[in-house]
Amino acid sequence: MEKLGTMRELIKNPTRENLTKALHILESLEDVAAGYRGYEPVEEALFHIARLKRMAEKYGIE
Repeated sequence: MEKLGTMRELIKNPTRENLTKALHILESLEDVAAGYRGYEPVEEALFHIARLKRMAEKYGIE
């Protein structure tokens, strides 16, 4: 939950640096969630993480 709060604060000021930091947080959450694959809420979260990662890639955020 702390990471989500940090991410929320970062995207309030969507500079390239903040969005990159938020993306790294998403990737760390993805790593944690991978251990819980198969549970519907986790699968839904992973779906949304993948979508956000594609959006970031589209705009050159790495």
